[in-house]
Amino acid sequence: PKPEFEQELNAGNVFMHPMVLGELVCGNIPNRRQHIEKWNSMPWLAAVPDEEVLDLIESERLMGRGIGWVDMHLLCATLGQDDITLWSRDARLNLAAAEFGVAHP
Repeated sequence: PKPEFEQELNAGNVFMHPMVLGELVCGNIPNRRQHIEKWNSMPWLAAVPDEEVLDLIESERLMGRGIGWVDMHLLCATLGQDDITLWSRDARLNLAAAEFGVAHP
């Protein structure tokens, strides 16, 4: 990870989302128990109901932009949160987050 991300992570300023945890635990990771314990101890960003994500996709015409379901959940969960920005290496997700003003600078 980038030094800035690691610094924010160590300071407790990076939030875990249930969908991200799900993606991570599906992988074959070393030191599995340690990682899961660390991820579970992070502050959490609450998941939003699927209906809210569907409404966002339809109302903002986000379909066909190469942004997957999990990423749509992350974007939707970030919207309306004070002082929370979305960090991603995915260019399309970053572009959508920037359009909504929630992309990490």
